[in-house]
Amino acid sequence: MTTASETRNASGRSEGRPTGRSLAFLLVGEGIGFAGSSVHGVALPALAVLYLGAAPGQVALLAFAATVPALLVSLPAGVLLDRYPLRAVLVTTDLAAAAWSS
Repeated sequence: MTTASETRNASGRSEGRPTGRSLAFLLVGEGIGFAGSSVHGVALPALAVLYLGAAPGQVALLAFAATVPALLVSLPAGVLLDRYPLRAVLVTTDLAAAAWSS
């Protein structure tokens, strides 16, 4: 029996939920992305101190400036991105984050 949010395709699998393999790929990909973001978050202030001689106040300002765009953009972006398929959104945003960080 299927629920309203879940349909079955020709092979009898549910299209509403990810399979074990696709869920594993999703979790591994998101884990790698999170690890890269964490390294970036630690490396940027460290490089500012080591190579630019930034003072503690400047490092705090740098950390604050790095979070402001997320605070301002996240709510409108969430409303907009809810209109698109989740897989396309995840792939596109991860590729954009990788390009932006490098």
